[in-house]
Amino acid sequence: MTDKIEYNWKNKTVLITEDLELNYMFLEKILSQSEIKVIRAKDGYEALQIIKSNTTIDIILMDVQMPGIDGFESTVAVKKLRPELPIILQTAYLIEDGRKKGIQSGANEYVEKPINVNKLFALMEKYL
Repeated sequence: MTDKIEYNWKNKTVLITEDLELNYMFLEKILSQSEIKVIRAKDGYEALQIIKSNTTIDIILMDVQMPGIDGFESTVAVKKLRPELPIILQTAYLIEDGRKKGIQSGANEYVEKPINVNKLFALMEKYL
C-alpha cells in the first residue's frame, strides 16, 4: 500500500503526449486528484502545434515511443521553442542508453513504465 500524497496544481497545465488511449487515460486519472489542467497530444507533431499556440503549459509528460517523430526528437523541438519548459520522458520499453538519450535531447527527467505514481508526482512537484 502506498501513502497518499496530496498535490494541488489547480493553476497549472500539463501536456500529456501519448498515442495510446489506455496510457493516456491512466495518466489523466491519476493526475485528476491534483486538479491540474490536462491537455493531450497524440503524437509529437500535435505536441509541437500545441506548444506553439498555447503558452500556458507548465510541464510535459512525453512518451518516447510514438508514431511520426518520437519523444526524443519532439523534446529537442520543444526545447528550441521553450527551453525553460520541463519535460519528463516516459517509456514502457527498455531503450539502450534511454536515460542518457533523454537528457541529451533536453528532457529534465526520464521515467519507465509502469509508472510509479509517487515518483512521478515527486518529479512533477520538483518542476511545478
